[in-house]
Amino acid sequence: MQHFDEHILDLYALGSSLVEDSSEEIEAHIRVCRRCGEVVDSFRAIYRTATGDFEETTTDAVSDLPVRASRTLQIALQNAPIARIPTYRLTSISRTRQFIQRHPIISGGGTFAALAVVTVLIVTFLRTTREGQPAYHHLNESAGTLEIYNKRNELLWSLPGQNIHSARNGEEETGDTRTVVADLNDDGTNEVVSVLFGLGANRDGDDMVRLFSPDGKEISQTQLSHEVEFHGVKYPSYLSLTRVKVDRFGPQRENLIVTEGPTGRSPYVVAALDKGGRILGEYWHFGNFSSTRLITDPATGQLALALGGTNDVADSVGEAYPVLVVIFPDRIASRTESRITPGFGYVPSEAEVYYVRLPRTLWETTNNLKPSVMSLEIRKNERGECIQLKTGHRYDPQKDVFEYTFDSNLSLLSVKTDDATRARYASLAVAKVGKNSGVDSYMQNLARQVRYWNGSCWVDQPYRLIK
Repeated sequence: MQHFDEHILDLYALGSSLVEDSSEEIEAHIRVCRRCGEVVDSFRAIYRTATGDFEETTTDAVSDLPVRASRTLQIALQNAPIARIPTYRLTSISRTRQFIQRHPIISGGGTFAALAVVTVLIVTFLRTTREGQPAYHHLNESAGTLEIYNKRNELLWSLPGQNIHSARNGEEETGDTRTVVADLNDDGTNEVVSVLFGLGANRDGDDMVRLFSPDGKEISQTQLSHEVEFHGVKYPSYLSLTRVKVDRFGPQRENLIVTEGPTGRSPYVVAALDKGGRILGEYWHFGNFSSTRLITDPATGQLALALGGTNDVADSVGEAYPVLVVIFPDRIASRTESRITPGFGYVPSEAEVYYVRLPRTLWETTNNLKPSVMSLEIRKNERGECIQLKTGHRYDPQKDVFEYTFDSNLSLLSVKTDDATRARYASLAVAKVGKNSGVDSYMQNLARQVRYWNGSCWVDQPYRLIK
């Protein structure tokens, strides 16, 4: 994943016209890249504080200025060192003094002194709390540690972990993360949730969901691995959690922890945990999901999870196919299985909103390649959110790629490909009328092969499984 330079993110946070043409691209990036999003949030917090202090001391002077002059003052604020923003700005004590002066009934010297002491204590407590508040994480490859920082970019605490290098590469390549900083209890204090492998001293296993307090003390740990069978075939009780998300799901918008990962083979689990780290339920699917993103369901306004991957049920006969699945994490209750890949022996899931089957391509069939969704992103267009995914095979040296775009109701908007794939399909004699027109015709045929599960069979129109 290509990240934006901090200077560009700085200008974006300030609302500068210099990055206006790139604003949509930046917005799309920070929706999936937590690191860059945290950088933007940090800059915005600085400017909110600086602008608030500036406005309190210059309200009368600025209010009558033309818009351009007022904007110039804001730009000047950015370029000046924060510590030097006017020395005459109001402090907490000076605000208290002004309040007392305007209310003579409490203007006695003893009363002021007492209030001033209380104010200093409150400000000191708030500042200490704010500075000890986790804001973002960093994977330090050289030290092999997970590091937690506050908004002032000060290291709060760190823990040793295993495979930090591969975890960081995964974050940069996919935008997914194994560690999240979030206010789980809605009390203004951020906790840390992590599924990093071997986190902490003398820890083994990468099937743990761990919760940490702001000061780095472990609150809870939850193990997810257990023995899994599919149509009588036993799979090892091994689970590699590859990503974790924390957000508000369901009608009540409750904080849930959602984590997922493969067993090392085809069985794949998406687990929902409450804010205390207790397992609420598991959703099992036969076939891995290589990319997942949050999307807003237009019918309910609730957050859903879009998963892109492979259905492996027919893999033994070379008939595995790429899939796009949308589920409601808050509806994952108890141990369940996908209705389209039954065989685990669990109850059918009530969490599936859509299940979409994407076609195998001529190149994949000819070369006996197992296709998958290689990447999945949520974009915005004039219709709102849309799902953009690319299918292919991870180890295909030719990198045969087709890009599908769906709207938020899962209607297919387009199928595209790149020049290299176009040329390859022309050479495979796909084109019969002419190079471009033949490949375009083939992609139209791919679009016609997209299928939706309606609960009993495949249909060619979007079908919502949860009404």
